[in-house]
Amino acid sequence: MRDLVIPGLALPKVVGVSRLGEPIYEVAGGAITGKWYGKTILNAFGSSSSGNAPNIDYLSDTLKAMATTSSYSPDQDAHDFKDDVTNEVSSGSGYTTGGVTLTGKVASYDGASNTIGFTADPIVWAAASFTFRRVVIYDDTPGTDATKPLIGWFDMGTDVTGLGGNVTLTPNASGLFIVVIA
Repeated sequence: MRDLVIPGLALPKVVGVSRLGEPIYEVAGGAITGKWYGKTILNAFGSSSSGNAPNIDYLSDTLKAMATTSSYSPDQDAHDFKDDVTNEVSSGSGYTTGGVTLTGKVASYDGASNTIGFTADPIVWAAASFTFRRVVIYDDTPGTDATKPLIGWFDMGTDVTGLGGNVTLTPNASGLFIVVIA
């Protein structure tokens, strides 16, 4: 059983060794692609229709990270709720349908760079031996998949398979997602 550690949401080139002697990997090419879904900000502020209540409370709502296979093709413009996501990894091999809950969420503003950063503790799947390509972040608080807003996704750049230990995705120090104000 080996842990797969993905530092800075970046992976599988070996970049070090854990204290247990297990390899720490980095993605070929050096970076994972991360994007906002196009309607995230609209959904956070009540959608594009007047009278709708805000749908995303980053700090209070239950946000989750869901793993998908390479068959899921995110549509940044059309996908807005969880029911738009296809090809989620099946339950088993260390994965539970719906994904894992984000913990330690922090939203902060940096006046020097005029950015808002949204971050969280590392995303961990224990005893993982499943294969995934993308990780979708969504708000699990609303009642149905048709009302659970998508926030963003990360493309690993290649299929990633857990080694039977923990698969850990560590957010970049700047955050999972960043909004540039200026």
